[in-house]
Amino acid sequence: AQKTFHEADSAFNARLPVLSPARRMKMIRAALLLAPFASAAAVSPVQKVLQLLGDLETKIIAEGESAQKTFHEFSEWCEERNANLGFEIKTGKSKVEELQASIGEA
Repeated sequence: AQKTFHEADSAFNARLPVLSPARRMKMIRAALLLAPFASAAAVSPVQKVLQLLGDLETKIIAEGESAQKTFHEFSEWCEERNANLGFEIKTGKSKVEELQASIGEA
């Protein structure tokens, strides 16, 4: 009994590991980026564009991570400064009350 194309294709796919879409994209990107090194032929324009896009993606991700780190540090500084100002305001108000009481006694 000869299998139809669909049955053969299903049997073949059943033996492949299940990959998440993100993992599949990483594998495809890696294959496309490594393809120029696999042969001695000149790089096609499509391969060059894919390579440039991959490089740009890497650069953008690195810049995003750097910006996120900077934002996190600034956010922590703002929270710390806010807490310190709150304490300074409380201290200042109590000092005002003390000085007003001492003026009232005089």
